[in-house]
Amino acid sequence: MSFTARERNNPPPRKKSCAACIKAKRRCDFAVPACLRCSQRRIQCEYPSRTLPTKVRAPSHAANGPVPLQDAAVLDGASGDDCSGGAETIAGQLRPTAAGELQEPGQYRFKPIPYNFEALDYVAGRQGHDVIHQPSMLAAPTTRGFQDGLNEIVAKRLQFSLDQIHKAPKTMVMETQTPWSHPLLYADSMPRSMQDAHASCALYVAKNRANAPVIFRCIESRVQDLLCEPIPTTPIDSLARTQALLLYEIIHLFDGDISARALGERIIPFLETSTIGLLAHVTFDTEANYSDPFSECSLATLSDLWKDWTFQESARRTLLFAFFFMQAYRVLTGTQNLKQCDGRLGLCHFWTVSEHLWQAETALEFRDAWQQENHFLVIDGQVAVVLSEAKAGDVDVFGKMLISAAVGIPELEAWFASRGGSLK
Repeated sequence: MSFTARERNNPPPRKKSCAACIKAKRRCDFAVPACLRCSQRRIQCEYPSRTLPTKVRAPSHAANGPVPLQDAAVLDGASGDDCSGGAETIAGQLRPTAAGELQEPGQYRFKPIPYNFEALDYVAGRQGHDVIHQPSMLAAPTTRGFQDGLNEIVAKRLQFSLDQIHKAPKTMVMETQTPWSHPLLYADSMPRSMQDAHASCALYVAKNRANAPVIFRCIESRVQDLLCEPIPTTPIDSLARTQALLLYEIIHLFDGDISARALGERIIPFLETSTIGLLAHVTFDTEANYSDPFSECSLATLSDLWKDWTFQESARRTLLFAFFFMQAYRVLTGTQNLKQCDGRLGLCHFWTVSEHLWQAETALEFRDAWQQENHFLVIDGQVAVVLSEAKAGDVDVFGKMLISAAVGIPELEAWFASRGGSLK
């Protein structure tokens, strides 16, 4: 008897769909701990022939929003067990897409979809809902990439930000920075989570049609390792984890590879949970930003104050950008259940607009910039003071990203032109 015949007589066991998909006679994606169909319908997902590890509970976050902080350690592998329980990876095996679907970094552009941009308003306190408690599951990705028809209002507000987001992996590789991560943030040491994310960005920058499947598998392995690690407790590790997840999400959601996008959408609840955890390590002291604590301090004290500002400003920007990024992605994909913020997750606080402070390379340069140059606080998402008083050279890339989304790209271009500068 040939080997093929034996294989026909003894076929390997088939993957069993979950009970809900079997009952509905629908295709199941076999995801653990819950398949996509059950997660979207907020119903219990049970596999008749599969036993989950006892320490991995049912995915309450799929039905009720992101993983609560007290549960995240279990789902992220804090118990020390394999976070996947020997089952499939988070998004299944990544597959190469058909010819023409993969795109080189920097060549991707969003196709328009109709949506009312007012739902992306920055001003806090207008809604009474908490982003933590709303469901975050997005619709299943399609091979068309992002849906068609982005209306003119969204295109005029988001395109500059999207261009900068798409550049972020390459910027991190070449300059060890992003608009929300200070270039000297990891000058002394870089946590392992960011080391892996930095290496993944380098792989992604080198991606082409021939090596894309291998590179995506390498990146997926690092994502899997990160999600299996315990939730960090130190400020720098918490910030590094959130920034690493942001870079992974940019790679997966903005590449154009449908399998990568499927993985990216499954990571969104982990990004939300990590961002909420980071909030505990961030301070919002507006008085300190209006005073001058650097005039009479020693050089050693000045260096410590500068490093603290570097961390805190990076953390504040990371918080704000993470929520902006997830909300913008929902707009671009036409998700109807957009999350609304009650103001407690960063928008009611502040971030600093100052190219001079952000680009200072030494503690002395930072002190001089603080004392001699203008810097502005954007509090509660209000940019009116910046637009009325700032010079073109005061606004860095992060400011351009968020202000252009708030007031519109043509309006901000006109503002820069009136001050002898340029948005680009």
